[in-house]
Amino acid sequence: MSSQSYRPEIDGLRAIAVLSVVLFHFGLGLPGGFIGVDVFFVLSGYLITKLLAAESSQGRFSLERFWARRIRRLMPALVVTIAVTFGLGLAVLLPGDLIKLGQAICAQSLLASNFYFWRSVNYFSGSADVLSLLHTWSLAVEEQFYLIFPLLFCYGWSRSPRATYRILCLVGLASLGLSLWLTMKSPALAFYLLPCRAWELLLGSWLALTPALEQKAWLRPASWLGLLALGVANFAYSNQTPFPGVAALVPCLATFVMVAGAQPGSLMCRMLSQPPLVKVGLISYSLYLWHWPLVATFSYLVPEVRRTFALSWPLLPTALLLAYASWKWVEQPWRQRGGSNYGTTLWVGFLLLLGQLGLGTSLLVGRGFPARFTAQELAFTQLEPGDAKLESSQKQVEMDQLPKLGEGGPLTFAVWGDSHAMALAPGFDLAARRLKRCGVLLAHSSTAPLLDYQDTTQKFGLGTQAPAFNREVFAYLKRHQIRRVILVGKWTGYQPHGFYPSLASTLQQLKDQGMRVDLILQVPLHQLDVPRALAFQKRYPKLWGEAGTTSARYANRSNPLRTWLRDNAPWVHVIDLGTELFGPSGQAILEHQGQALYRDEGHLSRYGSERMAPRLEAILNNAPEPTSLRR
Repeated sequence: MSSQSYRPEIDGLRAIAVLSVVLFHFGLGLPGGFIGVDVFFVLSGYLITKLLAAESSQGRFSLERFWARRIRRLMPALVVTIAVTFGLGLAVLLPGDLIKLGQAICAQSLLASNFYFWRSVNYFSGSADVLSLLHTWSLAVEEQFYLIFPLLFCYGWSRSPRATYRILCLVGLASLGLSLWLTMKSPALAFYLLPCRAWELLLGSWLALTPALEQKAWLRPASWLGLLALGVANFAYSNQTPFPGVAALVPCLATFVMVAGAQPGSLMCRMLSQPPLVKVGLISYSLYLWHWPLVATFSYLVPEVRRTFALSWPLLPTALLLAYASWKWVEQPWRQRGGSNYGTTLWVGFLLLLGQLGLGTSLLVGRGFPARFTAQELAFTQLEPGDAKLESSQKQVEMDQLPKLGEGGPLTFAVWGDSHAMALAPGFDLAARRLKRCGVLLAHSSTAPLLDYQDTTQKFGLGTQAPAFNREVFAYLKRHQIRRVILVGKWTGYQPHGFYPSLASTLQQLKDQGMRVDLILQVPLHQLDVPRALAFQKRYPKLWGEAGTTSARYANRSNPLRTWLRDNAPWVHVIDLGTELFGPSGQAILEHQGQALYRDEGHLSRYGSERMAPRLEAILNNAPEPTSLRR
């Protein structure tokens, strides 16, 4: 940005942002460190708009030059990171996970990785910890902004700066309103996509277009309040904080006042311009790129119970060394070369994107290159596809277009639940066929089978539509006069606020309709992907050893619900399938005859579900279980 004077305090703020993110990802005491990305967004909006406004005012703006500079700034280090991640993936990833890496590389090549991860993963879930390119979602948001914003800004600025300024303010406010609304309605969409993040970049734009604001004396002390707010958010926020929404206002406004208040000669400016901070700020982009593939690969290869500090501490200095090398020998040479030959730079950028796309496509065409693993290792991971077809919508419930369990005939039971009910469906189907019974499955992922309850933190759930869906399910049960209802869910996975009152209401209303109610406790949950753990137990036996949870931890997790049911709903028949899934020593049983019993960290595989069929037969034959505490 040669048209702008260098501001070392901006690099100091970048250092705070990237260190927040890195320490959050390394689990080093900053549960809210993800706000560093929001700091980057505000800074990007500020710097880009400052540049565009200056060049437009001087009649020197060129889209070709702007995009060429963005390519030189962003692409070289990113391409190298992706190439290395590709090589690491070939070395260690199981076929299914290598295919996911290929999909992520293709999505990044199309500048759309935020769309890919929006559709595939909750950023704060444990399963996200092993996705090496997850962090590229924020780069995609900025890339999309860089494609759209210069076109609109420079077209309007050259005609009416005042009108453009007002329009940007209105667009920013609309984006903020959308973010506030969708954070409650569809949190994943609000988190990943540009329309809900644009206001953060436009907040920086607004500051860049209001230079008089940066001269206000009151902003000097306010900038220290901004620094304090960043610190509080870093420590007070967590993966349970609804985000972005209202919570994102804190880091964004804090960044705003810190940039505006770090006036030349101010104490804030001197503090942010300290050489150690500036040096980290200079390598902040490369540090952001390199730290996460290291974390993800480490998390993938090392089971959580063995992730000791002694094993993990070298990751941070390694990330810093890689970041410095990337800045020194990749970023800097590319930013300094090329001169004014912007057209060539655009073509090189296009070819680099094609190269990335080729890498990603090769992993898809090669189907994850399974020949890298033994037949037994592959057997654990080559499971049948998931049970998405078993999921029902409210309309399907209304129209009775539901999955049936067992043989045809009058409905004698209904299984009502979430994805754990869908995972048990093959076992129920087999049990019902053996008994010549017929049942129905009423289920939706991440949606508790409870009346008048909603949990908007569930990425794949119905959110605010859950009450209407479950009311329709209840109407279906009454309409078909189903006498037996079996509730299945990941009970400990839902927000506690309102959970037990809704459970009490649901159980009472089912009882009032004369229905027998069985409730199946969730099967054991493991802090690892079970098929991967089984494969790696074969491949790296010394590192993985015994995997999975224990019966003691399982009891601690399930006993609160069991106790509540005993005290508040003694008529409910509580069923514990966990007793089938532990060995005599109390260690979890994860496989049987070379087949994985789970398809991830907590859902039974089809094989595991069908292994439960004898137990489910006994349940359907009215063999109730007591609600006493597990001994």
